[in-house]
Amino acid sequence: MTKNSYILSGAQDTYSRNRSVKAFLKSIKGRLAVLFFLFLSIFLILLDGVIYKEVKSLLLSSVDHLLHSKSQIVKGLLHVEHGVVELELTEIVSGEYSVPRSGHYYKVVMDGRVLAASESLVDMDFDLSRQISDIKHRTGNETFYTSTGPAGEPVRVLKNTFKFLDKETTVYVASSLADSLELLARLRYFLIISTPVILLITGIGAYWIASLSLKPLRRFSDEIEKVTHRTLGQKIQEPGAEELKGLASTFNSMLDRLRRAFEIEKRILSDASHELKTPLSVILAESDVTLQKKRTAGEYEKSLLFIKEKAESMKKTLNDILNLAKLDSGLLRSGEFKELSINDCLSRAIEMVSPSARKKKIEIRFNAEAAFTIKGDKDRLTEAFLNLLDNAIMYNHESGHVDVSISPDNSNIVIQIKDTGVGIKQDELDKIFNRFYRSAEVRNREGTGLGLNIAREIIDAHGGEIRVESTPGRGSNFIILFPEPGIL
Repeated sequence: MTKNSYILSGAQDTYSRNRSVKAFLKSIKGRLAVLFFLFLSIFLILLDGVIYKEVKSLLLSSVDHLLHSKSQIVKGLLHVEHGVVELELTEIVSGEYSVPRSGHYYKVVMDGRVLAASESLVDMDFDLSRQISDIKHRTGNETFYTSTGPAGEPVRVLKNTFKFLDKETTVYVASSLADSLELLARLRYFLIISTPVILLITGIGAYWIASLSLKPLRRFSDEIEKVTHRTLGQKIQEPGAEELKGLASTFNSMLDRLRRAFEIEKRILSDASHELKTPLSVILAESDVTLQKKRTAGEYEKSLLFIKEKAESMKKTLNDILNLAKLDSGLLRSGEFKELSINDCLSRAIEMVSPSARKKKIEIRFNAEAAFTIKGDKDRLTEAFLNLLDNAIMYNHESGHVDVSISPDNSNIVIQIKDTGVGIKQDELDKIFNRFYRSAEVRNREGTGLGLNIAREIIDAHGGEIRVESTPGRGSNFIILFPEPGIL
């Protein structure tokens, strides 16, 4: 392998590692592990600082307490003998204060004269009053601070100033801090070594915990990956993790919506192919017959008018199917409704069917006891009333009439559209709102069998209810109930 190949291979390996690191940091598992590691690092560093500070404070407090006890002993040994101030040193000299450079020292000064001192301090130019640090505090006549001992070691000093026989007396008691500082150094070393080890162990533990915690999510993801358009009806099994149950429930709801959307799409295709097949066949047949030989202008015009009629019927069928698709997809939402007048919707629908009513000499009578308003979609409600009026005119007798009324009834607004048409058999009353349903008596008339279904869907979307009463040969009465404003 050439040098350039090695360089290229190394660059590719570096690029792959960088991509792996970036992918890890972008993953939930990586983010959890990193965040946990950072949080624990900050926590441990702060904890180490607090522990070190507290231990140091405790050690100094322990030394200060010991110095205070020794100071009280030295003060208690001061006495006057034959008018001369003396210090009974027996108890001190026999102890650790008698050993040169033992790390324990004392000195008593009265009116600037050294009354007594440790052996290590005799004949030495050493001053316990010299302060070398800011670590000090004062309690009454006692002052604690840090200085340097005869051997150059750090010592903790207590300075106690008081009056004895009206003379300015100062007692210095000191103790070496070497052991305490060594203990602090060992503690610091332990914290420096143990903190990274703890971070490494907890980092690995955090990664393992994150991996274990995300296992249900991976299983959930695997189940989602298996979902296809053929398996939309299957439910995703809810994972054991409580946090993912809501997600699984939401996803199952989404699958239900997708399944319904696919079913609506399939139904639309099925409905369109079913309803358009016949008029298309008729148009094609008419065209073939017309083109078989030359015809007069009148014959061509008659054929074109026939084709136009069938095309308009197809157009109406397509519009009805599209309207049903919109209703099925939930485009009509109550959250978008506005205040509207039901009287205006009925008036518009009556005006739109008036030309066809006049052709059949059918009288439309509208009676409104008052003006009524609800929240809804004006165009859709008008369409629902228009479909009902179309049926009332289409299946009515010539010179008949249609009575439209609107009135209150308890907590409802009642709309009635009553005709004098052919009526509906009792066993068909539950079927007339089904899509494409048409009774045997009216199948030879124009219509798609979708009008009543569209009307019911629109009324249901407005929180209303529609029912029908009918007597064959005498007519039908469609009754629509809407809750009054405020109840909707």
